[in-house]
Order: sequence, then C-alpha cells, then structure tokens
Amino acid sequence: MKKAYTVRLFVILVVLLLLYGLSEYFSSSGRSKSLRDELVSINAESVTGLVISKDGITTTVSKRDKDWYVSEGVFEYKADENKISAAVSTLQTIAPSRLATRNPEKWKDFQVDSSGTRVSVLEGNGKTLDIILGRFGMQGQQQFHTYVRLFEENDVYVANNFMSFSLPGNASGYRNGNVVSIEPDSIASITFQYNDSSFTINQNLSGDWLAGEKRADSTKVFSYFNILKNKISASFYEGDPSTEINQDVALEVLLTSGNRITI
Repeated sequence: MKKAYTVRLFVILVVLLLLYGLSEYFSSSGRSKSLRDELVSINAESVTGLVISKDGITTTVSKRDKDWYVSEGVFEYKADENKISAAVSTLQTIAPSRLATRNPEKWKDFQVDSSGTRVSVLEGNGKTLDIILGRFGMQGQQQFHTYVRLFEENDVYVANNFMSFSLPGNASGYRNGNVVSIEPDSIASITFQYNDSSFTINQNLSGDWLAGEKRADSTKVFSYFNILKNKISASFYEGDPSTEINQDVALEVLLTSGNRITI
C-alpha cells in the first residue's frame, strides 16, 4: 500500500513537471516570436529619401536624379550626400535590447508618442522604415540608450548605445555647406565691392599682383586665394533665399577662363 502511494506521488510529480515544462516552452516560444530581434533593415544604396518630423516641423530629404535636396516648409536647398549617408548609417545602429512596454498608455512616459521624433526612410516608392525616436537615458557614466517604437506597432524597445539627437532633426543638418570652391591658379582678379567704394586685385603683365594701383604682397594675395579654395559654412541664412540680403561687401571673381563668380 505504501509502495503504491509512493508510486502515485511520483507519477503526479512527473506529470506536474511535464506540464510546467510544456507551459514554459510554449510561453517562451510565443514570446520569442512576438518580440523583434531587428527593427531597422535599410539598404543604404537604395535610399531615395528621409522624412523627419519633430516639434511640429517636417524636414524632407529627397533624391532627384543624382542630386540631393532638403526642404523645410516652403524652402528647398541643396543637400550634402555625405550628411545623408551618415544619417542612414546612424539609423542602422538601432537594435532592440529589451522590451520596455506594450502598453500605449505609457508611450508618453517614453516619449514615443507625438512628442518624439518620427523618422521615415524611403527606398524607391516604398517606405522601409517608420520609427519614433523617444526619450534618451543614461546608465552610469558610459552606458546610454534611447526608447524607440515602430510607428505601426505598440511595442516600445530600449535601443542601447543609440543617441536620438545624433540624427539631425532639421534642414540645417542636411544642407550642403559648400560656399565656394575655386582653384587659386584659376583666379585672374577679384573685385571687392563695398557700399560706397570698390577696389580690384589683379595681375599686371609683369606678373605682379596689384591692389588697386598699388603693388600687393603676393604671399598675402595667395593666402587669401587659398581661403576661396574650399570655403564651407555650417551657418545658414534662414529666410527666403530669393530675398536680397544686405551685406557689407560683395566679391566678384574673374577666372582665367573668362567666367565670373559673385559671392
């Protein structure tokens, strides 16, 4: 009798362990299928556009033929392809580390609602990414993360080692900053036009450089020419580009080819 009772307990224990194991298996299997192990899948070479919406302002980066443009509001500017490539590379670093919540009521806490930055990536006529970049956080002094959510899904993920503000959120972050690029040897003359006067730097038949009618220091002349070799700027005029801008001095550069460049 005692032996039968012991066998019965053993069988019950085995059945309970089996049921627990099956429950854990199917539960973990279901979780692994529902949780994403990848959020971003972009073919960088196929990207034709970006749309970034932040604080009620939408910035659109688009490729037409081989050239890139960025628009914000009614204004459109030439964009820098290297800056766009860097932005795409930044997005490709987003990887889900863990699930933060599945509750839409908590989106606001993680800033993955309308308070976040929505980023869409276009490849051809299709959208290959639509994601909300939310709150940034730190763990210790070296570990950092950003909360992210795919726009069409409820799940909020923690993306370790990703900073949302490393992605430019306005047109200035994508604009082409090249002001002028002129080879010094191609310059024939430069005319400086001020509000009430002007003078010209040019070369006489003897090869000497003159500033007006006076002989100029050729070292200083070429030092200035080198400034025009590759002049870039990260600051931009934010108004209507068709509006005439008041300026203290205008430069007209005459090239040896006969072409003129006004700056």
